[in-house]
Amino acid sequence: MAVSKVFSVLTGCLVLVSIPVQAQDSVNVYGVLDTGYATRWGSGQRSASMFSTNSYLGLKGEEDLAKGLTAFFDLQMPFDVTSGRSKGALFERKAVLGLKNYAWGSMSVGRQYTVLDDLFASFDPFYQTRLSLGETLDPSVAYASDATFKYMTPDVNGFQMAWSWSGREKENGVTTRGSRSIGIHYEQSGWLASLAYQEDLSGFMHAWYLGLGYDFDVVKLTALYSKGRTPRTSLLDAVDDWQSGKTWLVGLEWRLDERQSLKFAYADTLKTQYRIQQYQVSYQQSLSKHISVYVDGDYRRMNTPHRHSTGLGVGMKYRF
Repeated sequence: MAVSKVFSVLTGCLVLVSIPVQAQDSVNVYGVLDTGYATRWGSGQRSASMFSTNSYLGLKGEEDLAKGLTAFFDLQMPFDVTSGRSKGALFERKAVLGLKNYAWGSMSVGRQYTVLDDLFASFDPFYQTRLSLGETLDPSVAYASDATFKYMTPDVNGFQMAWSWSGREKENGVTTRGSRSIGIHYEQSGWLASLAYQEDLSGFMHAWYLGLGYDFDVVKLTALYSKGRTPRTSLLDAVDDWQSGKTWLVGLEWRLDERQSLKFAYADTLKTQYRIQQYQVSYQQSLSKHISVYVDGDYRRMNTPHRHSTGLGVGMKYRF
């Protein structure tokens, strides 16, 4: 079933690309293949296996509707490079249809990333890699959701605002919470700054995020802080958990030259219980415009229950 699904998508992509389109229109097939071998040990346990991280096949296109208005779509199908299988929905990673204009920005609807994911793209050095820190910081926050409407303003002197909303949905007897988020981002002259807020529609889970950074061209420094309520909160201790539900990360990316880079990051959930601390480092070497190899490592420590582990990995990434 999974093989036929992949074959159908590839066939569809080839058919769409072969369809003649007008000069102002474009349809592109793109994607990422990221795989390697990783091992982890600690607290009396050890594991080792091949991995596939954020590998996907994408299809995107746009059409000029005149007077500065453009229609666009973006589809992304995730799959496991090690097995060739795709789990879940066909375009589980992204399925977006929208309109954009240089004067008022863009609006889109479908399964897509929320404002918080856009935030992590700027401040997490390991964004969409095997060591991505988003889930470590706050697993209660949704970074992608179904039936989501998203609006982004145009860039005005480095400032850009975004708002997203996803409604409650019921499928197979399970009702999703739905969420809404809003954020503002500034990026100009090397400076980075973001402020974002997200909550589920019940108002029970929510979080604030503040990010700051500066890009020195050779070195990029970032920091991200959040404060919010996690799923472990009960109605009786909501205030206590709100006070202790703070997380932060600091990151550094050092571009050694045009082909080599080093990345470092430290994240801490700062919770009295279920505290998680994580140290990460990665070295990447570009072999060409599309291919790179990397070696990474991390150390994780949790206080409830007391556990620790160390991980090492080596991988290859191909972008097309």
